[in-house]
Amino acid sequence: YYEGDLQNKGKQKGLINLVLMKVVREVEDKSLEDKDNVFQIVYSEKSDFSTMYVQASSNEERQAWLDAIRIGAQRIG
Repeated sequence: YYEGDLQNKGKQKGLINLVLMKVVREVEDKSLEDKDNVFQIVYSEKSDFSTMYVQASSNEERQAWLDAIRIGAQRIG
């Protein structure tokens, strides 16, 4: 993932390591700082769990991200 937005993509901020991922799911619209199209990724590093929240530009894009992440995680086992 990158800093910035779609028009002005900045430097790479990080990446999602699917091996460390524990949960990926939709966040109910308006429940996180009144935002829509959010999903969360829970992952573990060593013994700590962290949650990353990602906002897509539409519900369709959010669903595409969720599907892609889940498929990627299934492929690596």
